[in-house]
Amino acid sequence: MKIRVKLLQRNNIWYIRYNENGKFKWKSTGTVDQDIAEILRSEYEHKLLKSKLTGKPVDPPKSPTIFDFFKRYLKHSKATSSRSTSEGINYHLKSVMNFFARKGIKRFDEIDANLIQQFQMDTLQQNSARTFNNQLGILKTALNKAVEWGVIDSNPIAKVKKIKIPIRFHYFTPGEIDYQLRQATPYLKRLIGLGAYAGLRRAEMAELRITDIDFKNKVIKIRSDQDYTPKGKRPRAVPLNDNLIQILKSTQTLSGDWVLPRTMKDGSPFNFHRLQELSRAYKKFLRKINQDGRLHDLRHTFGTYGVAAGIPIRDVQAWMGHSDIQSTMIYTHHAPDVNSDKINLLPY
Repeated sequence: MKIRVKLLQRNNIWYIRYNENGKFKWKSTGTVDQDIAEILRSEYEHKLLKSKLTGKPVDPPKSPTIFDFFKRYLKHSKATSSRSTSEGINYHLKSVMNFFARKGIKRFDEIDANLIQQFQMDTLQQNSARTFNNQLGILKTALNKAVEWGVIDSNPIAKVKKIKIPIRFHYFTPGEIDYQLRQATPYLKRLIGLGAYAGLRRAEMAELRITDIDFKNKVIKIRSDQDYTPKGKRPRAVPLNDNLIQILKSTQTLSGDWVLPRTMKDGSPFNFHRLQELSRAYKKFLRKINQDGRLHDLRHTFGTYGVAAGIPIRDVQAWMGHSDIQSTMIYTHHAPDVNSDKINLLPY
């Protein structure tokens, strides 16, 4: 099997030229020394012959670096996830990328459990265990996608576990909610009402339009469209509580396209960082009135008292948008015994 590989000079640099399937291909030797170039030509001729015999390429395509893959994954996330989810992935994955860059990690085979342990220690110096768990979960999901795309054979950190965190479950009492509403600004009243009386997530509050509220049929529509996709990627309907109707109608000075008006003059949507600002504003308000908690606790309050009031668990699940009933069942373990007297209603 004869393979003709010639040595030709271009701009003082020697190049290897060979014919592949009727087409000429060129490969630089990177040298001006003809003797060295001849050695390289001979070696490459041998590689070409071996390639013909084995069917394997002479120059296999370079596998993408970790950062090439991350860039591709972030584009995929932006195209397939809701805006808030995509921004959250981008925010956390960039922390991982920055750590890898500081450590000089460029190849997938450099990622292992030991590296993740170092990342954990690095993260916990300035962030919570919950933040690390979020970052680890996003990294695992990304690497699973790398397996699916054929970039790597297996996920090198598939067995790395998250930090065990005691479930932080806090809900407000009816008295605390009442006091919050009496002390809050019109804007915060809407925020509190959407959480405590409808159980909405933070992003759902921010993306709720006036047109999503049907006062006539007393229902809130959580939409799922090209502009916004809620967690779970499914639309749902939540009954409109009378107290929430009163809150919304008493704060009509805030009316417009959005139930929670944008703070930006250009009317741009909330992004991940601005959602955090929403949480910080509520937390600052709680400190001011000497209460403790966070924005998500309003949703916990809705779920807890919904179960305690005797609302069927499947209804609570549907209203809160839980894809798994187990996520709703947690409220059955924390709900106060407001209906404990019903034990006497047994028919026997």
